[in-house]
Amino acid sequence: MKSKDLKILRKKITKLNRIEYNPMSKFVEGDLKLKLAKADEGAESLTIAFVPSKSLEERRLKECLLLFEENMGDLYRKSSWGLNMDEKTKELQHENARFLLLLTNANELGGFVHFRFEYDDDETPSTGVLYLYEIQISAKFRSQGIGTKVMGLIERIAVDAELPRVMLTAFRQSRAAKFYKDLKYSIDETDPSNYNQVVDYQIFSRALQ
Repeated sequence: MKSKDLKILRKKITKLNRIEYNPMSKFVEGDLKLKLAKADEGAESLTIAFVPSKSLEERRLKECLLLFEENMGDLYRKSSWGLNMDEKTKELQHENARFLLLLTNANELGGFVHFRFEYDDDETPSTGVLYLYEIQISAKFRSQGIGTKVMGLIERIAVDAELPRVMLTAFRQSRAAKFYKDLKYSIDETDPSNYNQVVDYQIFSRALQ
């Protein structure tokens, strides 16, 4: 990438990561409701709240960490990464971390999405991407199409930010990997397998523009 183009790209990513930037400013109220197929204790939908990491309340942070461990703890313990909740806490508190909180009528956490605006490659960037770090949904709200709807929102956020693709990481042979493949995500060019590396995760992406 030419130095002029790289300068423009860096300026763009910096702008997207400013605390005042709201990636959902073009969304209307109806976009922020995820209707449930099965009502839970009177709840018919989950409401989406966008929160940058600096505004994430301590209570919500703990709830996110608890949900992560409930959903992913066993997978991480068995993986090459291992489970390190201190590192996970730092990850969620990163200044560029952005969240979509999925809240019930009673303002309880039904799930969360963690994403960031990043470069496709830190060492040799060629474009900006929306990197989806994770989607965590409480067990009682799964199998209701919430994940698919959330991915639609994530892709819309990327398009609104004029980012050409969404990238993400998933463990091999996991339900998440199958889910993303079903949504037409494919192995990204930066995936370690393209460099003859054997790892227990895969990097996926989907072009949006």
